Amino acid sequence: MGKFFITIMVCCCIVCLFSCDQLIRQQNDKDLVPTKIFANEVDTTRAIAYVILDIEAFANMPVSELEYAKVRQLITQIKPKIAPKKKYTKIEAIAILDLIDRSVAQMRIKQLSYGSTLYNSLRFQLFDCDINSFLFLTVAHELNLPIYAVMMPNHVAILWQNNNYEILWETTEGRPRTKQYYTKKYKLNKELIATQKMLKPLNKKDLIAVAWFNIAKAYTDAEQLKQAEWASKEAIKWQPNWYQPYTNLARTMAKQKNDEVALYYCHYSLGLYPNQLFLLELKAKCFDQLGCNTEAIAAYKTYRNSLPKTIHDYEGVKAKIKEKIRALDK
Repeated sequence: MGKFFITIMVCCCIVCLFSCDQLIRQQNDKDLVPTKIFANEVDTTRAIAYVILDIEAFANMPVSELEYAKVRQLITQIKPKIAPKKKYTKIEAIAILDLIDRSVAQMRIKQLSYGSTLYNSLRFQLFDCDINSFLFLTVAHELNLPIYAVMMPNHVAILWQNNNYEILWETTEGRPRTKQYYTKKYKLNKELIATQKMLKPLNKKDLIAVAWFNIAKAYTDAEQLKQAEWASKEAIKWQPNWYQPYTNLARTMAKQKNDEVALYYCHYSLGLYPNQLFLLELKAKCFDQLGCNTEAIAAYKTYRNSLPKTIHDYEGVKAKIKEKIRALDK
């Protein structure tokens, strides 16, 4: 009887992963979507900072005129200092990037690694790489400069690109960096660069997806989980092949104790980008919550084997995972 029960549980866990897609399609999101029509509220042809503030307002965040005014002030401050030209030398381009960087730095009181909404960052002057990049791009849009954003896992940098040269600019350091530096630091391979658009110029749709993801993450952190679910799906509409919205959906579903759907999103996101330590742990916990001991043990072992030795209390974390595996294996 015991073996029969275990077999049933394992089969149920496997079946749930393949039935989740149907479950997701059946979910009713009417209560999550604002009554306003996106196309009527957001002009996506404007400079990206204005677009993102409009999106955040559309998503029922308390955006004020003050945030728009800060963006306009940045442009007003920089515009007279950059002479319009059809072509800039590489030295001139570096000088312009440095000027924008220093101007953006004056708007913040602290540099963080946390991804936040634009209005909130402007209001409290706490910026991360996303916010820095959005402001760079807004200046570039207004001054017709060949500046783009490029993405890496959990990071955004700036690229000056024309027919003659490229400059990668690290906004969290205020200095140029090489493609080799980012490739090594973020362990980028050819497949990842191709499938996740790593180190490639992002278009407006990609940037809007980033904005929606930041909104979704903010809602998840605030435990407003239905709004987080809706915003994550909005990010996916704009960029369906980007892994991070799926990761946030997994996190959001797990917080709602919807472990079957959380597992679906874990698998989907890890398929797009496998090197997600948090998601490997979440996957193991979801299997554990569902009573799928065999799958949970395997997932905890994968999580343990993926731990970098640089994490805080490496041996302690490994010991806790080992104890968890031992308890499940009884």
